[in-house]
Amino acid sequence: MIMLCALLLTMLLPGVAVKADDRLSFVAVNDYLPPELINTIVYYGGVAYVPCWLFTNYNLGLYYSYFSTNSTAYLYNTSRQLFFELSTGRTYDSEDNEYSAPAILFSGTVYFPLDFVTTYYGTYTYTVIGSNEYGSIVRIKTGKEVLSDDAFFRAAYTAMQRYYQAYQEAISPVPAPVPVEIPKPTEKPSREGDVIRLGLDGLPSEETMDLLKEEGIRICFFLSIEEIRSDPDMVRRIACEGHTLGVSSPAGSASDCESAAGLLWETARVQTILAAMPDDAVMPEGMVTFPTVRTAPEDSMDAEETAYSVTSKLEMRAGDQTLIFPAEPGDPAALRLLLFYLHDMEFSVITIRETDGGGTPITP
Repeated sequence: MIMLCALLLTMLLPGVAVKADDRLSFVAVNDYLPPELINTIVYYGGVAYVPCWLFTNYNLGLYYSYFSTNSTAYLYNTSRQLFFELSTGRTYDSEDNEYSAPAILFSGTVYFPLDFVTTYYGTYTYTVIGSNEYGSIVRIKTGKEVLSDDAFFRAAYTAMQRYYQAYQEAISPVPAPVPVEIPKPTEKPSREGDVIRLGLDGLPSEETMDLLKEEGIRICFFLSIEEIRSDPDMVRRIACEGHTLGVSSPAGSASDCESAAGLLWETARVQTILAAMPDDAVMPEGMVTFPTVRTAPEDSMDAEETAYSVTSKLEMRAGDQTLIFPAEPGDPAALRLLLFYLHDMEFSVITIRETDGGGTPITP
């Protein structure tokens, strides 16, 4: 019996204390009432807060990252970003607009204000659909729900009763939650003065080009002959906006690189000797080669994994570095996350040049 109580306690109470009236707070997602979301809502200053993992684990269209060097939580999708400085309470977006909606740290987990995040991103909605003797339900809806709120509340009654009875058997009331005092951040390391020579292997999206223009950054793009043929307007835009262009042969063909270089001249009047190829390929004569980072779809990583695979390597290597980054996957989410890290660590970002060959670039 003791082990059963402990198990139920772990399932129903993931580090969050209980309201004084002993009823439960339920969070539903569409037509599902997950037991791991019971009593996950924390009220602070009269505002409902939910844990960061709620936004990433239930297909709400958002990604989450945390930068421990400056105690900043990062919540984003491909078009909008929010930054929450836990040490100061400051919240702002990528255009430096500030909002009165701080994040809090509770039981070692970052919590975000539910109503503010819902309004800002608009990728889902939520309603408080009812209350009974067992508790109340906050229902998050992504557009994939089938039942109406009234029908879902009636359907959830039996489950609410079952969870409530298990809860009553497992615990006794405990004090209401008190927000944990946020620790002062330690002084972050700086890479000021270090240079990142950045290249993207693959054809960029319009969003990637807009992002680089907003940031005032020029980099190098490695394009295959098929990509140059498929979107000559994008190739010309890359050249006109001051970026460097190279060629790429994921198959490792020297003749493909030479043909791509000729087509690049015909398309955008750009001459290049930069090429991205597999390490074991026969290198084209007279060209400076770098390793390609293109992978098969089944080997690809999501945006956060791609960015962190690079930043973890950067933290282990000192001085100036050459970095080759894939245009996919996560374009431009992975690149945005990487650029935030480079800016936060005070790297200078420039394009790859012909003189940068010969070393071992960082790749995902």
